[in-house]
Amino acid sequence: MGWARIVRERSVNDFLSEENHVVVIKIFFLRALDELEKIKNKYSKLPWGASQGNEESADDVFPATQKIFPTVE
Repeated sequence: MGWARIVRERSVNDFLSEENHVVVIKIFFLRALDELEKIKNKYSKLPWGASQGNEESADDVFPATQKIFPTVE
């Protein structure tokens, strides 16, 4: 069994130069979750659930973050 990962990086210094760096950090993570949701939908046949044994956890599913925190351009 192989392991795979998705990496999305940005320097903390990039955020600190923003006027409200906390909001910018939240937006960064929420957009990353939106992107991950799109990838999960596109490749829905992949085994996305984290498992202990053969069970999928309720934590493996997250609501569309767009509804929680609208995109800010």
